[in-house]
Formats: sequence, structure tokens, C-alpha cells
Amino acid sequence: MIEHLRGQAAYRQQQAKRLTELSRSDVSRADALEDSLVLVLTRLQPQATRFSFSPEQLAALSAPLDRANVRQRGRAAGRSPTSV
Repeated sequence: MIEHLRGQAAYRQQQAKRLTELSRSDVSRADALEDSLVLVLTRLQPQATRFSFSPEQLAALSAPLDRANVRQRGRAAGRSPTSV
């Protein structure tokens, strides 16, 4: 019983570490997307001091970048773009 609990604890610690790494990656992607979006918007509207978008609009704006990231990761892993 004790070994089972220790094994379960070790597994959960591994899962927590994996999820923490995934969340860091997601935060980095969100930050990069935000920086890119602000850069583009300030070039389009230099006088603007604030931008506001609905979640649906943000999803539509980020979709092309997400597809590009998927293709880029696929190439880095040695897969063809059509296999992603």
C-alpha cells in the first residue's frame, strides 16, 4: 500500500512537472503573439493608444500564426507540412 502511494506520488509529480513546462510554453507563445499583434497594430494605427478585440477576433487573428507554428514544428521534427 505504501509503495503504491509513493508510486502514485512520483507519477503525479512527473505530470505536474510536464504540465508546468507546457504552461510556460503556452505563456511564451501568448506573449509572442501579443507582441506581434501590438507591433502590427501600432504600424497600422500609430496614433492609437489602446486596442480592443473580442475573444473571437483574437482567435481569428491568431489562427494563421498557429498554423505557421504547427508547420514550423513539423519541419523541425522532420515531417512534411502535409503530415501535420
